[in-house]
Amino acid sequence: MDMLIQDQIVELLEDECLSDAAALLEKYLRLEGKDEFYYLASSDVRLGYEDYEGVITLLEEAMDTGISGPLIWERMADAKIGADEYESARSYLEMVRDSGEMDPGDEPRILFDLGRCAIAAEDYRQAVQHFEDLLLEEDNPETRFLLGMSYGELEQYDRMDDAFLGLLTDPEYKERIMEYMVYQDNPDVLVDYMFRTQLPEFDQRMTFSQFWLYHDSPLEAAEELEEAFALRREPEILTSAVILYAQCGKTAKARRLFRQLMALDVPSQDPELYAGLSLEALEVLEYGEKTCRGFVRTILARTGHSPEAVLCCAQFCLNHVFSDMAYELLQNQPEDLESALSAQWSELKTRACLQAEFYQEAYHCLKANPAPQDRLYRKNLAIASYCTGRSREALTESLAILPDGIGAIIAFLVYDERGEQEKAADVIRQMRRALAKEEPIEDLSNFIGFLEEIAGKTAA
Repeated sequence: MDMLIQDQIVELLEDECLSDAAALLEKYLRLEGKDEFYYLASSDVRLGYEDYEGVITLLEEAMDTGISGPLIWERMADAKIGADEYESARSYLEMVRDSGEMDPGDEPRILFDLGRCAIAAEDYRQAVQHFEDLLLEEDNPETRFLLGMSYGELEQYDRMDDAFLGLLTDPEYKERIMEYMVYQDNPDVLVDYMFRTQLPEFDQRMTFSQFWLYHDSPLEAAEELEEAFALRREPEILTSAVILYAQCGKTAKARRLFRQLMALDVPSQDPELYAGLSLEALEVLEYGEKTCRGFVRTILARTGHSPEAVLCCAQFCLNHVFSDMAYELLQNQPEDLESALSAQWSELKTRACLQAEFYQEAYHCLKANPAPQDRLYRKNLAIASYCTGRSREALTESLAILPDGIGAIIAFLVYDERGEQEKAADVIRQMRRALAKEEPIEDLSNFIGFLEEIAGKTAA
């Protein structure tokens, strides 16, 4: 056995030089074959890369060949935990613990992982036992936090308080404890911890809004958000309140708050955020088309027609089939737009032209910004080409995206217009084969409606 290579691999693993360790393991494999060291070191490499399924497969192979024991079981447990297979991990950890061969220095880690697996299995009494045993070995904040959670799930709140004692002075654990309290069914416990942590009123309101949302009480959450907004006038908070009130059927209330949102100062450094929030709120308020268009113009004016805000508003208009307004907004693309915004601008302008049936302009937009590997691009080009009399290009693009409802319609129409009925029929057969194989087909309803229309004309 080449002990020198083993020592080098162990040192590389300790230094987290995973790729170098993996390369040296290949040399070890050629010299020594697949022995216990190979399986353990290979598992450590894969665990370092979070390749949990790879570790499981590798160690199952090891055990099938008779290579087993506590070290193998420990790695398998680590991989099972990484793969969220906690019950299986728990079995391997118990095998390690019961083997009588466990290194005493590994006991705290085994107990900690057993506690985590018990929590995942909602076996909180067992989790408490593992964490209590672990605290006899060593005291650390994470163990106390998980112990407190376990007691909380058992509604043993006095013991939960004892476990959390001392953690509330640590900002990280204070935040995690408050997050945990939000998901409990007892609001009195949440109030108690707000008092213990001297949570400011704004944070209290935001925390209670999360609590009510988690417990399916959106109206109470909206009321808390409204109070929070009064303390700190942030548009994100007001938008959330508007949306929740609207979802609860409190439309008049939601609209009053929306008008407050429209009166807020626009953050100069991020007009896109304000536009996005305003449009998100407008989406749920069920205003008529004329009112929606008016608010869109107000949002644009308030954001100084920044390119980002224009794109947000154009997207809103397209979603609501205000194609003329979207087209108007996108008519004049600003110069020197960064590439991502320029691409988005071109895409939305193409959609606006297609929606408004300005097919000639849509065609030129597409040709000016080619993306031949993109399926949507080819579909749009097929539509624009067909509607502008470019039947050859329309056929090429539509055939390239089959099976597809729009593509099939265009290909059928082009063949039919050419008098190539057999090829037209072959398009329908191709779509039927795809349907029989249950392949995903975009715009399928359009194609079915088209077939029904053809059948109706034939019958007439």
